Amino acid sequence: MKQIIVVEDDAGILEIFDILFKENYRVTSLEHGDVILTGLNAIPDLFIVDYRLPGYNGLELCKYIKNHTQFNQVPVLITSATADIARAAMDAGADEFINKPFSIDYIRDRVDFYASRTTPVIEESL
Repeated sequence: MKQIIVVEDDAGILEIFDILFKENYRVTSLEHGDVILTGLNAIPDLFIVDYRLPGYNGLELCKYIKNHTQFNQVPVLITSATADIARAAMDAGADEFINKPFSIDYIRDRVDFYASRTTPVIEESL
């Protein structure tokens, strides 16, 4: 089963992602990106990262992911209610910027599209 890591500080949105994707994906929910920076036990198939997070923001996390040799091929979707950061998200290396609020069908389509482009999860200790 493919793995998605969702970094989002809004518990309601984390619950929505879990409900939407738990049947077809292993969903790991994080309220901040520190775990990504300190090491993961597996390379996911997709990151979904909110822009406004405590500590490191979504752009900083995306730059880290895309510059890390083990993660740089993993797609990153940045979500935000701040539409004017779309260009900055792409400049940070995001594969796509998704504006909140998003439609359920649209987010499902984008997750399925990007998760299907990756190879199976490789278990590694960082």
